[in-house]
Amino acid sequence: MRGLCSSHVFLLLVISAAVFGKGAVAFLPVPGIKSSRERALIRPLRASLNQESSAGKNDVGSSRDEFLRGFLAAATGAMTGAIATGREPRAAEAVSAGDVDPERPQTVQTYLEDIDNYNLKCPDFPKNLEWVNTGSLSFQKELRGKVVLLDFWTYCCINCMHTLPVLARLEKKYAGEPFTVIGVHSAKFENEKDTRNIKEAIARYQIQHPVVNDKDMQMFSAVGVSSWPSLVLVGPRGNLLSIWPGEGNGEKVDAFIQGALAFYDGKGLLDKAPLKVSRASGSRGGLPGSPLSYPGKLHVDPVLPRLFVSDSGNNRVLVLDRKTGALLAAIGSATGEPGLEDGDFESSRFTNPQGLCLSADGRVLYVCDTDAHALRAIDLEKKVVSTLAGNGEQGFDYTGGKGRREQYLSSPWDVVLKPAAAGTSTLLVAMAGTHQIWEVDALSGLARCYSGTGREAETNAGNRIDVAWAQPSGLAVGGQALYVADSESSTVRELSLEGSGKSRTLVGGALGTSLFAFGDKDGKGAQARLQHPLAVSVVRGDSQVVVADSYNHKLKLVDPTQGTVKTLVGSGRPGLRDGKQKQGELWEPGGLASDPTNPNLLWVADTNNHAVRVFDLASNALTTFALDKDVPKAEAGASGKEAGRGRPSERSILNRRRSRVVDLGSVAKQGRVQLQVDVPEGLQFTATRTSEWQLVGAGAAADTRGIINKESGAKGMAIVTIPSTVEDGAMVELESAVYFCEEEKGVCRTDGVVFRLQVKNGGPSRIVASHVVERASSKPRVGAA
Repeated sequence: MRGLCSSHVFLLLVISAAVFGKGAVAFLPVPGIKSSRERALIRPLRASLNQESSAGKNDVGSSRDEFLRGFLAAATGAMTGAIATGREPRAAEAVSAGDVDPERPQTVQTYLEDIDNYNLKCPDFPKNLEWVNTGSLSFQKELRGKVVLLDFWTYCCINCMHTLPVLARLEKKYAGEPFTVIGVHSAKFENEKDTRNIKEAIARYQIQHPVVNDKDMQMFSAVGVSSWPSLVLVGPRGNLLSIWPGEGNGEKVDAFIQGALAFYDGKGLLDKAPLKVSRASGSRGGLPGSPLSYPGKLHVDPVLPRLFVSDSGNNRVLVLDRKTGALLAAIGSATGEPGLEDGDFESSRFTNPQGLCLSADGRVLYVCDTDAHALRAIDLEKKVVSTLAGNGEQGFDYTGGKGRREQYLSSPWDVVLKPAAAGTSTLLVAMAGTHQIWEVDALSGLARCYSGTGREAETNAGNRIDVAWAQPSGLAVGGQALYVADSESSTVRELSLEGSGKSRTLVGGALGTSLFAFGDKDGKGAQARLQHPLAVSVVRGDSQVVVADSYNHKLKLVDPTQGTVKTLVGSGRPGLRDGKQKQGELWEPGGLASDPTNPNLLWVADTNNHAVRVFDLASNALTTFALDKDVPKAEAGASGKEAGRGRPSERSILNRRRSRVVDLGSVAKQGRVQLQVDVPEGLQFTATRTSEWQLVGAGAAADTRGIINKESGAKGMAIVTIPSTVEDGAMVELESAVYFCEEEKGVCRTDGVVFRLQVKNGGPSRIVASHVVERASSKPRVGAA
């Protein structure tokens, strides 16, 4: 426990003893606590808690509950403080989550037995809150008998975005169990308090579970969390079980969920009736009929009339003729299927691509493949996509020094070419996930930190290494200066590309390191206010900078020399309207690109409007760029719904045109399909992508999806249960997507099979489907039992 003195450890031990009981104390290494005085302090705390436990066990608002929640909040604060000061957080984490070993289920069981005795009630949801994906829920009614995981999040937060895939995996793993995830959206920014904007974020991130708008942070404060994200596990009586602040706790949370389901099932306290959840109804906002889905960034070719657009929600990159709006190329899945796959334009896969920039010779387009945690290179002449750095897994590397797929990245959000000597090519990348700016050699793929400590703050320094950034999301180069849209500090900042790399804040922010100095105010320096800016672009010969003040729905002009900012266009309200100044409206614009062929034109990725807009600096007019009718929408998947970012059951998980189709016969309602996968010699499962299955068709629940577990050798298996909601005689399809690599060639591919089944009363209760992966197309063996 580096950096913690014995008094600190003792304080944490007292908290642990009071909150989690003797079972948790056993998990804490406490070599510095030996005195009888220290041990004596614990006994009266435990005694007073036990007395209150018998006197007011069922009082939701009892002082005991408030006392214990206070200790939980203190533990969370200790954890946050440990991280902020660089101290080892393990002890504080032990307090807030029992510090159990996921590989030892008995430690989870012991912990649950102890914490269950306190019957600490989780505050219920206030009745005045708005819900998405469901009606109002209560721990005393609809959620009684369920194990509930609360995700306290705010949709601007990169760490919260990192938690969403973890939640999706947990939902898949425990589908059909009396377990549910509930998102508690406790907004940081004013713009995030609007349910309409939250609905767009839910659609963008393909969130399936219920979400409540905790706009005044009532639940946030009542439960006692103090950071985004925070996960809180609640038992079937509405009893608080554990709190995990921050990201990276998936393994422990999984162990607790599994343990809680077993523990409370043994007590007969679980209600196994499914919780009714329905996706938010109504069409999406923005431009009607647009083939785009939440476009994030764009880039203008300085020579050819090409406009490159990150069609982020459709997991593809589009090349458009910026004169006619015609489609020149679509790169990525035609169905919107996410992934990290190299290859030609059709077979390659992206996951929420964002920043774009073109090589000096115009041959290669570099792409921040944000949710794949990778930097991609698109050879526009050879029509081939490759991975320059990153491997599909989020990294926690703050230094770098490796290349290609050996180097882990964390949510790269924007990319620009660094001014360099002839013959060299270096990219600067806004690494939002680690709050840094990285540099990547465009030839070798060698990636390393260029600027930033990794601490999330607005701190300037005389050298680029000691600068602290706060989720940098937009970059632009002007002369020898790098301009940065530092979204979480709500500032536009400048980093010198010469010498040691001095930084300064141009507009917005505060005198200290606060990340809460935001608003909407034109002015100078720290007197001005922005709200979560996502993009910057240099204009007028690099003398001025336009910023996409995203959560104020405006474009603003920054004068770096004077340190001033003024509004160009936008009413401050979300909308889709052409016009000048306040008459023109945008909705969370996320990308900007100046036009080298016309210095007065600025191209805008108007994200929530699913549109490309054009702003004329000379006339101050905002117009909507018309895409040609030949620009295709992402094709609907087997579920019949528009493709998205790849959250469960919102898309087909495989390329159905390339997949084998097998008639599997009939199966009984609530019958089981045993899916068996064989990967032949010379092939192996892909290490960075999990093979998966999905059941689609009439009556198949939205979360009827899971992973194919790797067995011994090159075999995999999954058990698929037909939901009781499927009607007699209905046809369903089981999609099996296996990701494999050829050992000798190092080439990775996908093999897909669609098994067709008819659900019939009296059909077999168990059926076996064998999916044999082959280099050449062949049909899998099928058997029934």
